[in-house]
Amino acid sequence: MASPKASPQTKAMGVHVRAAREKAQLSREDVAKRLGVSEGWVDCLEQGRCAIHGQLKALYAMGVSSTEALALVGK
Repeated sequence: MASPKASPQTKAMGVHVRAAREKAQLSREDVAKRLGVSEGWVDCLEQGRCAIHGQLKALYAMGVSSTEALALVGK
């Protein structure tokens, strides 16, 4: 089965998810535990292969405000 392709929007959000995780000094494992998901799913978010709503959920879990996170969606 082929991996889903990242759209430009989800790929850009993935960059922000990873940056937020690194800024918060969290590992993928830390984020996965906070979200109740696998580390693979966090990787999927960071690679932009998962839906925007998952990326927003990850940003919120890392302490990014909803205003900041939603502003990133438009970038």
